[in-house]
Amino acid sequence: MKSFFRVYLGQREDIPLLAYQDDDFGLGGNGSVDCEKFPDGSWMVAVQGGTDGNWTNPFKAYIYQLTADETTATLKDLAYLDRGTGRGSIRILDVNNDGRLDVFQHSWIANASWDAFAIINENLDDTNEFFEMDVDKHGIRPATNTFAVKGDIDGDGKIDILLPIQGVGLFAYINNGNGTFTEILVTPFAVADREDGINIRKEEDGTQADLMDVDNDGKPEIVMAGTVDNTGGDWKYIVKIYKYSDGAFTEIPAKNKNGEAIEWLGGQRGDFAIADFDGDGNQDFILGVENQNSDKAWGCRTYYFSGNGDGGFNEIECTMSEDNTSEGIAPMCRRAQFGQFLVGDFNGDGKPDLIQAGTTYYAKLGDVRFYANVSKGGGSSIKKESLSSVSISVQNKNLYVNGASGTMITVFDLSGIVYKTLKVVDDSTIIPLGLSTGIYFVKVVAENNTVTEKIAIK
Repeated sequence: MKSFFRVYLGQREDIPLLAYQDDDFGLGGNGSVDCEKFPDGSWMVAVQGGTDGNWTNPFKAYIYQLTADETTATLKDLAYLDRGTGRGSIRILDVNNDGRLDVFQHSWIANASWDAFAIINENLDDTNEFFEMDVDKHGIRPATNTFAVKGDIDGDGKIDILLPIQGVGLFAYINNGNGTFTEILVTPFAVADREDGINIRKEEDGTQADLMDVDNDGKPEIVMAGTVDNTGGDWKYIVKIYKYSDGAFTEIPAKNKNGEAIEWLGGQRGDFAIADFDGDGNQDFILGVENQNSDKAWGCRTYYFSGNGDGGFNEIECTMSEDNTSEGIAPMCRRAQFGQFLVGDFNGDGKPDLIQAGTTYYAKLGDVRFYANVSKGGGSSIKKESLSSVSISVQNKNLYVNGASGTMITVFDLSGIVYKTLKVVDDSTIIPLGLSTGIYFVKVVAENNTVTEKIAIK
């Protein structure tokens, strides 16, 4: 978000597209926005950012209720939070398992000393009045210049938080459902000076991370945009992937789609666009980062990672030239400050497209850009260890599943947004989807096997 507050919520019947500008944020930046559905079908929208000057303090934070249909949209003020933060994120989740939506904020607080905070605003009743929780209770550390990511990391149905902490490391905060979180260190960010006296930029601890299912097991892994590899005579930023199991994270060895050991070049302060871009049923991602290494001068670069559904990715640099004369995607980095990627089927052809919103490359390419997906696709489904007894079909916007008793089913769209997650009890199950026309994925996860199929709602 840069110089305006604008919310894009997709192009589906249940997530209507909205472009809304709020004059309170007309001069601000370094902001963040998030949204979640209320039980009545309307949306809670949380936004924070600078309000006075190009990007600086004071920061403000507001909560709105969005009600929209196919033709109109109304945004109603719900609450003004006590404090806003900048160069960080605002995230909506239920922290105490009471069915109400709470709000998490982190980064620089709105005061003269630029203190870093981590704040949870509890929604304790149905009046949407928020109260700051004691930091000693929730236990989340403060962090600046990074973005928090939310998702169900441990598969217990509660939303957790993934947060890089400057100068310390990447942490997962597992939601205990009572307002507290269990902190797990994913990886430290410690970087030592080189013996030859070169100080490698320790701002690599401003790295970003995201959640995606890289191996089609129905559970998200952590993809980290870059950490410094300072071994040997050369140095570089590399992408790493971590898998959660039994309260700890293990690094997945980097490999290409053929299973060969490689390194993925990454960078700091990156942003992710995650979707099945090539239509083969596996999650891919686009990464925009600020990077440099022993062989490359500083710059913002964009990379495309094509996944094979088994943790392997082929990496291709696709950075557009600064003068806009080459094909590719405009370089963008510093996600927490200048802009970010948005993924969705924006032209209605059933394929995930890309919007680049905000400032790219320090305002040298600052605008909003749309990239249409022109891939022909590589298949209608991907299966990892077949569940031969399971059959999936769609009729009248209902999902019919047979032979899947005792499994977990997840329904999600091209950009990874999850719509249904439930445990199947009977061998024959009908699941009302209520989804609009489009392409979706259905994952059926048994104890040791997974089947992922692409479905079309017509």
